Amino acid sequence: MNLPLKQQLANIYKKPQPKKLQKRRTEVLTESDIKSLMGMDKPTYRRHRGAFRQRG
Repeated sequence: MNLPLKQQLANIYKKPQPKKLQKRRTEVLTESDIKSLMGMDKPTYRRHRGAFRQRG
């Protein structure tokens, strides 16, 4: 299957096709996941008479 010279040259010098972009998957987070990422589940401390005490 020999192609004519014109088609061979067209195949050699053809422009590269732009690559298709892959769609990113959106991450689904629960409310508890979001709160833990924000640090809301960590213990909080306050000062009382010069000492740090954990807030209830």
